[in-house]
Amino acid sequence: MPDADWLLGLDYGQTRVKAVLVDPATGQVAGLKAAAPPVRARDCSIGSETYRRLSDPEALVETGFQLIRELVPPGRGTVAIAVSSAGPPLVAVDKDLRPVWPVVGHWEGVRPEEMDACLPYDADRFYEEAGSPHWYHPPVFHLAWLREHDPARAEQVVGVLSIGGYVAARLSGVMAAEPSTAGASGAFDRRTRTWSPALLGAGHLNPAWFPELRPAGTGLGENRWLLPGRRVVVASGGHDYLAAALAAGITGPAASLNVLGTWEMAAQFVEIGAEGGWGGGEPHEVLHDLHVLPGLGTQSLEFWSGGQIEWARRVLGLSPSDFLAAAADAPPQAPAGRIYAPFLGHQFFPHQSRDRKASFSGVDARVGPGEMARMVVEGIGYLGARMFELLETGRSGPPPALIMTGGASRGRVMGQLKADMLNRTVYVHELSELSAVGAALLGGVGAGYFDSLEQAAELFRDRVTAVEADAKRHEAYRDVFDALAWA
Repeated sequence: MPDADWLLGLDYGQTRVKAVLVDPATGQVAGLKAAAPPVRARDCSIGSETYRRLSDPEALVETGFQLIRELVPPGRGTVAIAVSSAGPPLVAVDKDLRPVWPVVGHWEGVRPEEMDACLPYDADRFYEEAGSPHWYHPPVFHLAWLREHDPARAEQVVGVLSIGGYVAARLSGVMAAEPSTAGASGAFDRRTRTWSPALLGAGHLNPAWFPELRPAGTGLGENRWLLPGRRVVVASGGHDYLAAALAAGITGPAASLNVLGTWEMAAQFVEIGAEGGWGGGEPHEVLHDLHVLPGLGTQSLEFWSGGQIEWARRVLGLSPSDFLAAAADAPPQAPAGRIYAPFLGHQFFPHQSRDRKASFSGVDARVGPGEMARMVVEGIGYLGARMFELLETGRSGPPPALIMTGGASRGRVMGQLKADMLNRTVYVHELSELSAVGAALLGGVGAGYFDSLEQAAELFRDRVTAVEADAKRHEAYRDVFDALAWA
C-alpha cells in the first residue's frame, strides 16, 4: 500500500530506539524496527573535570530519523508521527535547536551533595510537589548544577525538552512540553500541572527555558524534508510507560500496567480531577506521574529488572530469547532451596535495597544455565509481584486487572511467574512494544485519525492472553520468598 496513510511511533528506551508503523484503517502493526544508537557518546569538560561517555542527543535523533526512513514505504499518503521517551532525561537546546550539553541526567561523578547545594529544597515538600523521592535527584537538580558550574554554556540555553520533545522539535520546529514527561523532570508541580516557580527559583533556573505545555496527541506542525513526497504530521508524544498504557487501553483505575523493560514498572491509575494532587505522605519511594489522558494520575514503583536479565544472560552466554526459553524449561527452583536475591545494582524498589548486593543460595554442581536463568527470573518475579501488592495496600474491592507488556513478556515464563506469585490472572498483551504503539496512536490523534485519546485507546485494548495462576506453585514460592527479609 505505497500510498496508504500511516501512524508511526518512535520510542526512546534505555538501550534501544524502536519505531513501529501502524495502519489506522485496519489497526494492524505493519512494521517494527529497532536499533541501538551509534557508539558516539560525548565527553563534556566543565572546569577542571571531564565527564565521559555521555549520551549524545544528536546520535539519538539520527537513529530515530533513520528508522523512520527505513520503515515508511514510498508514496504520497500522510504519515502521523509522535515520540515517546523515558520521562526524566532532558535535552537543553540553543536557538538553533542544537544540544548545549549531552543528555542531562545522572552524570557519573556529579555527587548528590553538589546537586543539593545548587537546588536546596525540603525533601517532604519536593515529594509533595514533584511526586518523586528527593534522593533520586531528577534532572532538574542536575540542570541547576550545570547552570552554576557551566554558566557560559548555560547562557546559550533557550529551551529544555524531554528526549521525545527534542526529537519532535527537530521534526516540527516547535518546542513544546507534554505533561506526562514534564512531570518526570522534577521541575513540574503535579498538583497544579504547571512548571513550579518555587523549584525553578530554588535552582536559579530561567523559567523561559521551560516551554509551553501541550497535551499528549496535540498537533505541533508538519515536516517537509524527512520523507520526500509525503505529508508528515508531528504530534506531541508522552512518557514511555504512559504511552504504553494508552495502547493497552487503560483509561481508568480498572486496570494496572506492568512494563518489563530495563527497569520494570508497576503502575496503578488514580482519578485526580481538575485540581489538587494525589498520593503524598509515606512511603517516599512511590512515584506519582500524570497519565497522557487528562484527569488520571499514576502511582508506581520500579526496579532494575531487565538490566539483571541482561547481565545474567551475558554471563551465561545466552541470547535474550534463549535465556527466557531456558528459564521456562527449567523446573521451579526456589521451592528446592535455590534462590536468587535480585539486588544486583541500584534499585528504586524496595527502598532499602539501594545498598544491597545480589546473592545466589542453594547452588550445587547439578545447577546448569537453565536453572541459573530460572533462579534469576523467579527472584525478579517475586519483587515485581511485591510492587503490585504494596501499591494495592488499603485498596477496597478486587484488584485491578493486570496487563503485562515489554520485551521480557514475550514467551511464557514471566507472565506465568507473575500470575503464580500473585495468585491471580495476568493478561499479557500480544504487542510487546506498546510504548512505540502508544506514540503512534498519539500521532493519530494529532493528525485527526481519532477524535480523542479514548477512541485511540480502543484500537489495541483487547489483544491480550490470559495467564492463570497455579495455586500450588503460589504457595510453594511464597513460603520461600515471604520468609526472606527483603522488603
